[in-house]
Amino acid sequence: MKKNTFFALICSAFIAASAGVVCADDVSPVTLSVNEAAVEGDKAPVIINNVTYVPFRILFDALEAEYSWDNENKCITAEKNDIVVKLWINNKEYHVNDEEKYTENAPLIIDGSTYIPVRTVAEAFKLEISWNDASRNVNISDDSITTQTTTESTTESTTKETTETTTKRDPNMSPVDGVNKNIFKKVTDDLAKSAKSYTLGDFDNCARFKKAAIDKMYETWDSMVKTPEEERFVSAAKSAHSSLESAYRGFDSTYDNNKKYSGAANIIRDYLNKARMTVRSFSDIKESGDLSAKISAFRDAYADMNDDLSKLRGRYE
Repeated sequence: MKKNTFFALICSAFIAASAGVVCADDVSPVTLSVNEAAVEGDKAPVIINNVTYVPFRILFDALEAEYSWDNENKCITAEKNDIVVKLWINNKEYHVNDEEKYTENAPLIIDGSTYIPVRTVAEAFKLEISWNDASRNVNISDDSITTQTTTESTTESTTKETTETTTKRDPNMSPVDGVNKNIFKKVTDDLAKSAKSYTLGDFDNCARFKKAAIDKMYETWDSMVKTPEEERFVSAAKSAHSSLESAYRGFDSTYDNNKKYSGAANIIRDYLNKARMTVRSFSDIKESGDLSAKISAFRDAYADMNDDLSKLRGRYE
């Protein structure tokens, strides 16, 4: 709380954005929740001119949306439930599935982080959003990330069929045999967040791939291991994370070596998005080997990208 309050106090004095100085009108703590569950992050939401802004990575991670950052054009692209939203820094125009729209509240860069207007984004994804003045909380309701339910048909003695919806949840185990649900969720959540954290050309600043962050993450995983099956699962997860790290380094290197060619950056971004779609969710795996399969598909996209880039370079030779 002290960290958030300090950040808000700084914002009350001034917020530096590339278009000029924007003053925050409220220094009280503001919180974000999704489906009434608190969303935490290293940067707090802020209120500027009665509008709540949230760091885009924190918001899109919480909504389980795919997203990317185009540093050259200062553009954020996010996809969820077949809806693609594009926003530009200090630009009141934004796109929803290529349809031009307008907002009074453009995305801003605050203290080096990109903030986006939470209501604009929530409504673009057709999600309900509400504000609780008493708790100073903004809540987004999103049915797509609630517990999955299944429908069963039963036949009564009178041969009358009834259909009822029940939530099937094993209280202790995950979809992977022998792996507790808590370690499964922690590991797959961490992998998914790492997969979505990279932005093209900015690997060196990707916090989730810093050595200290990786060591801490692996230490947490190891501390949760109780069985040989869980040990194998964590080992596979570490290999998957290491492969992600190598692939993202490769994307950065490829970008640096080819960005001088017209059209190369777009090819790389397209394949990066395809690769992300491949690893959109690690939580649907049924066995430890599925992690390797997902990463192999990721590598396949990377190889195909290099083939297309080779053809592009051939036009300049």
